[in-house]
Amino acid sequence: MIISKASALGRRQYQEDRVSVISNEETGTFISVFDGHGGSSVSEEASTVVPTIWYNLSTSPEWQNTTLEQRLDSTITIMEHLFRNSMVGSTVSLAFIPPEKNIVYCAILGDSPILVGNSNTGQVHISPEHNVDTHEIDRNELVSRGVVVANGYQFNEERNGLQLTRCLGDKPFENQLSTVPEIYSVSLTENSWVLAGTDGLFSGHNTEAKNPIIALANNPNNNAWALVNAAVNFPTRDNVSAVLVRMSN
Repeated sequence: MIISKASALGRRQYQEDRVSVISNEETGTFISVFDGHGGSSVSEEASTVVPTIWYNLSTSPEWQNTTLEQRLDSTITIMEHLFRNSMVGSTVSLAFIPPEKNIVYCAILGDSPILVGNSNTGQVHISPEHNVDTHEIDRNELVSRGVVVANGYQFNEERNGLQLTRCLGDKPFENQLSTVPEIYSVSLTENSWVLAGTDGLFSGHNTEAKNPIIALANNPNNNAWALVNAAVNFPTRDNVSAVLVRMSN
């Protein structure tokens, strides 16, 4: 297994992305990606505490009979309680690869993508995005509740706008946001790769960058820096962060 990570400012003057990777042959590989907005306080603290939360859920005796999906869900629930009164917010995307390296478990809250690809077959699984433009179910739910949705944003009573439909924090939108993650798993082979990044890498708002990023990830000679530099030069106006895991050495 080869792991690389990279972050760049893009065209921003400040960095709100945070990533964390913990990898151990005996316990597996745990990846977390946070894309802060309105400030970096939530993404910074979340990236600091999430390894401990995951470790506690994975080693505590009372959690030994739970599934990995349940532990991922509880990890996000704990973080939601920690940041529910925060005025700023952050996405969270988690990926866990067990020691067997034959599957990856993913949890998504927001629009920071996780891609799982295979360099031989070219097949790629792309995570869902929880924002107004690209998640029709979330958008329709907001509209059914009388939330004003326009031009890719949802608006609260103070007329503040937010593109995301699910994330941590953002107390001004607490009655409109969902904190329920989408959790799923994807099988891995020795030719697989897992890419977790922020939406500066590519997103529903930057779909033209998707295929070039996937092509770079499919090339085993490229690392996370190659993908981040490509996104910055595309160019993106956002911060860009990526963690790239290749199953084969």
